[in-house]
Formats: sequence, structure tokens, C-alpha cells
Amino acid sequence: MQVHNLIQGSDAWHEFRKTHFGASEAAAMMGISKYMTRSELLKMKAIGEVKAVDSFTQKIFDNGHAVEALARPLIEAIIGDELYPVTCSDGDLSASCDGLTMAGDTAFEHKQWNEALADSVRDGVLPAEHVPQCQQILMITGATKLIFTVSDGTSENLVFMEVFPDQEKFNKITAGWDQFLKDLENYEHKEVIDKPQVETIKEFPVATIQARGELVLNNLPEILPRFDLFLSSQKTELQTDDDFANGEAVAKFSRDTAIKLKMTAQATIDQISSVSDAVRTLENYADKFNALGLKLEKLVKSEKESRKNSIINDAKIKWRDHIDSLNSEIKPSKLNVKEPNFLESIKNKRTIESLHNAVDTALAQGKIEADALAKIYRENIKWAKDNASDFGFLFKNDFELFVSKPPEDFKNLINARIAEYKDLQAKKSAEQSKSVEPIKNQENALPTTQTKASQYQTDSLKNKTFTDVKTGEILQSKREMPTSDEIIEVLSNHFNVSQEEAFHWLCELDLLELA
Repeated sequence: MQVHNLIQGSDAWHEFRKTHFGASEAAAMMGISKYMTRSELLKMKAIGEVKAVDSFTQKIFDNGHAVEALARPLIEAIIGDELYPVTCSDGDLSASCDGLTMAGDTAFEHKQWNEALADSVRDGVLPAEHVPQCQQILMITGATKLIFTVSDGTSENLVFMEVFPDQEKFNKITAGWDQFLKDLENYEHKEVIDKPQVETIKEFPVATIQARGELVLNNLPEILPRFDLFLSSQKTELQTDDDFANGEAVAKFSRDTAIKLKMTAQATIDQISSVSDAVRTLENYADKFNALGLKLEKLVKSEKESRKNSIINDAKIKWRDHIDSLNSEIKPSKLNVKEPNFLESIKNKRTIESLHNAVDTALAQGKIEADALAKIYRENIKWAKDNASDFGFLFKNDFELFVSKPPEDFKNLINARIAEYKDLQAKKSAEQSKSVEPIKNQENALPTTQTKASQYQTDSLKNKTFTDVKTGEILQSKREMPTSDEIIEVLSNHFNVSQEEAFHWLCELDLLELA
């Protein structure tokens, strides 16, 4: 751990944060922050753009620092040790601790009073969005515990709980930042307006027609050109969030206008039936506005669906490419990992930006999990090659079923199976030795000529020749003797059994009967 002489909130401290991955940013990196998306954090780190802080938010920050300072001595009294604010780092990762003991064994993290958060802390449950920050602080400082405190600076409203280091969470945080760094290196900035802006649509003059046997009042000649201009100027190629928002607004406006025109037309008919031309004109424009509204409604829906599918399909391609790359490292094994549920990730997302963020976050989380699993595969495969390569036939049929197990479990399983095999082999050898001993005693009593013949047959085998037992004819071998693995594989394939079972059959053969 490296300690930096920085005052939290100073310009130097902000510059330091730009070049490090802070503990307070870990939740956003993992896509579980309530205040910043993973995409926003990527953008901030890539182009150095920081969200502007309004006066209301600044007051919250200032109050947070004030109550933190008041709560620190209260916690010091409880733990019996002094706490010092400190900014520290380990490589690219950093942590700005609200407090750390001089010995570095206890860290302190403070949050402003919030009833829901306080209730959770009382129950000893650290909410998920605070876990990454606390664990990164523990990881960077090496502290043995962290005092997570919620207060308003008074002893009446102060609750706390102890958080302890968790190596599994450390690994997830490290893997998460590794993936974040890869995404940062490949980041392509796309300007997105925070909130889609809907252009103001000016209301038309109300169409007015009165009739008493003839048209008394008719302003259609004045307003029809405005109708035509509006209808011809609407954008029907939707690309940005602004386009979609405008499309929805124009669709609603057009449908409302159509209803108003229909009502005016009907009112005119009610006055006198001889004004059919005016009525037909109104109905004609009502149909046009209705058609425009329907067209834009359908277009907005279809374009959003198309954009959503495009975003998901791009993510699926990136996912497959990532898995293919990992599989190439562990072949012939293949990762047994599920594709991220991209459809689930975009539920209730309305804007293009939120769709991108949701899918990109799901993709990143999937890659992190796949990388962690691939690491286990690589470690297990390497260990098996280094320590059990001579016993591959024992695992050939079911290796893929347990190669994804934690390394310790994997090693224990391999070693247990090898030990079982060796034990069985030793027992068979012992049994065969007991059976052969009486035969050896009989061989010692054979006539000299028979002993020589037996020796000759043994020498022939060494020279890769075989003697016909009945005729005495010496036969030359046509090929190299098959290996043990080849013999076992042939038996396994022929009788459709596992190689382990085929091996057991060979061990149980009575070679004396064959002789």
C-alpha cells in the first residue's frame, strides 16, 4: 500500500482520482451503483468529463463531510484507537478512507443518516451497493476489519457494523477492474444528450365554420397552408433519443388534431347539410393527421425495437468472440458457461443510452465470470498434464465433467482415482504372483530340452517373433506391439464400456489359462 499526502476534496485529490480506480467507484464499475452507471464511469475515465455538481448536491456533500468529522471521535471512543483520514493506492486501485488506525488494522467508512440504511446496518446486513467500496478499502489497506457507520454526527443517531475481508470478493473486484480497463482501452466516445429534448409544437388556430343555409364563417383558406406545411415537414427517419421523443410528441399531437377536426366537421354537418365541401375538406385533413399519427407511432415502436435488437445482437457477437478466444486457450475443453441474459437486462429501459449501458454492463459481468472460470480450467488442465499425464485413460470419458471444479477439489478427485487404480493394480499383481509361484517350481524340474525351448520362446518374443504352440513354427510379427492405452481403447470401443472398466477386465484376466 502506498499512502498519498492528499486532502480529500482538494484539486490534487481530484487529479489523483482521474488516474486511479477508486473504492467509491467500485459499485459503478460492477453496475450496481444507484448514482452512476458503468457507462458513465467509462466515459468519465476516458475523456475526463465529470458531472457538474449543483448547489443542492454540494450541500449534501458538505453536510456529509461535517457529520463524518463529528462521528469519527464517537467511533474512536468505541474502538479505543484514533482514526486518520488517508488516501492510499495499490497500483491503479485506490481508496480514500474516512479513517484508518495508525497500525492500519481498522478502517472507518461513514455514510449520512438514512433510516433504511440504518435499519439494514442494525440487522448486520451491508447493502449490496456498499459492499464493493468496503471490500476494496480492506483490500488496499490490508486492514483486518472495517467499521461501517451511519450517523448524523450524534450518538443518538449512530449505528455501525463490522465488515471483514473476503478473498472471493477481492477476486471479483480485481477481475471487474481488469475488464473495465480492457473496455476503457477500447472505448469509443459517442455524444449522448442526458435527456431527450422535445421540440415545441405550436397549436393550430381552431378551425371555425358556421352556416345558415350558406357558409357564414370559414377560416379554412388561412389555416390549411399551415396544416400542409406541418404535415410535409415531419421527420420520419428516427435515430437519436431526441428523434424518438419528438416522434412520440408529434404522433400524439396529430391524433389530437384529427379528433378536433372530426368534431368540427360533425358540428358543421349538424348546422346545415349543404356545406359538404367544407366537411369533406375537414375530414380529409383529419384523415391525414390521423395517418401521420399512426405512422409515427408505428415507426417509433419499430425503430426502438430494431435498435434494441441491434444493441443485443452486437453484444451477443462480442460475447461469442470472447468465449471463442477463451476456448482456444483450453482446447479441446470448452467452457460450460451461460450467455448473459441481455433481454432481462433491458427491462424497463426507455432511452438508447440506458439500453446501451444495461447491455454493456451485462456483457462485462458475463466476461468477468467467464474469465474466472477459464482461469480454473487452465489451472486444472496444466496440473493434470504436469502430474497425471500417464493416467489419461482413467479420465478420458468424463474429464469435462469435473475440469471446472475448484482446483483443490479437482486435484483430490484426480489423485483419488489414480490411487484407486494403483491399489487395484497392486492387488492384481500380488494375486498373479501367488498363482505363478507353483508353476515356477514345476519349471525348475523340467528336462533340460524343454527348459531351452521355453527360453527360446522368451527370446523370440523379445525379438518380436511368435512361436506356434502346436507346430513349433516361428512366426514373424507384422507390426509393433500395441500400447496399453491402445488395447484398452479397442476393448472400450468394441464392447461400448468405459476405458476404466476395460482396464479392470484386463487386470482380471488369468494369463495362465491363456498359456
